[in-house]
Amino acid sequence: MPPFLTSTVIPVTSEDIQNAVDAYLDANPVDITDHTNAADPHPNYQLESAKAQANGYPSLNGSGVIPDNQIGSTIARDTEITTQITSHSNAADPHGDRNAANVALAAHTSLTSNVHGIANAALLETLAGAQAKVDAHNALSTNVHGVSDLSAVVLNTSDLLWPQRVFDTDDQTEPPGAVEGDFWIAPEV
Repeated sequence: MPPFLTSTVIPVTSEDIQNAVDAYLDANPVDITDHTNAADPHPNYQLESAKAQANGYPSLNGSGVIPDNQIGSTIARDTEITTQITSHSNAADPHGDRNAANVALAAHTSLTSNVHGIANAALLETLAGAQAKVDAHNALSTNVHGVSDLSAVVLNTSDLLWPQRVFDTDDQTEPPGAVEGDFWIAPEV
């Protein structure tokens, strides 16, 4: 067990500390001459002399921005972007031969056979024709999906998206066993 420390004060001077450091260095010599004489003793870091130089790293101005003269000429400046976008959008044909593309599109649109695997595309319904057929279907009141008279259908105002079961009843009362979401077809009164 180490001896207990006492409250004895040992005076230490700066000369004592220097002597201790010198004694340590004498016992453990450190040769820093090679390090201080090396051209680049820390190759994992870039030298300050490489700042703002070619193949070095850029500096920052007082606003924290890389000065324009340290950015390569092939990189567009913010001031150039608007001009380039305007020029591109105003160009007559910025992506090549627009006329050839329009001719190819028109030729494709006029095809009626073997279009995307459809043997006879002329038989396909147009959007307007399909809408007319949907409207006509919605207007039907007899013989719709096997229901002879839609006016006899009692609608259930359930929040379910699709009926669970369909009942065919003899009167207007709710059929036994029906739950919310079911609907039934009843005869006219």
